[in-house]
Amino acid sequence: MKVIAAKPEDRQWTPTDAPGVCYAVLLKLETGGASVFLRFDKGAVSAEHLHPMGEELVVLSGDISIGGHRLTQGDYLFTPPGATHDAVAHEDTLLFLRAPQAPVFI
Repeated sequence: MKVIAAKPEDRQWTPTDAPGVCYAVLLKLETGGASVFLRFDKGAVSAEHLHPMGEELVVLSGDISIGGHRLTQGDYLFTPPGATHDAVAHEDTLLFLRAPQAPVFI
């Protein structure tokens, strides 16, 4: 595997089906997983969805509720395999997300 360096200006943001939510793929894993940035506009909502193999995320900036947990800059959330949650952004928010199975929007 080669070293990958991704500058902010090189990111390609793609909208999801949820208005105000975009993603930028950082790395697709050979196992089918991925590392991505997720960007939520203030007030954006991601409906409840399933994580068959779980996920990890870190809030890089902003304020968001995910599955009833209010998270701000520096907070970490692990969602175990088979769990579901929704997300509601209280302000513009940027997340780093790593999932062993890529999210359906990728």
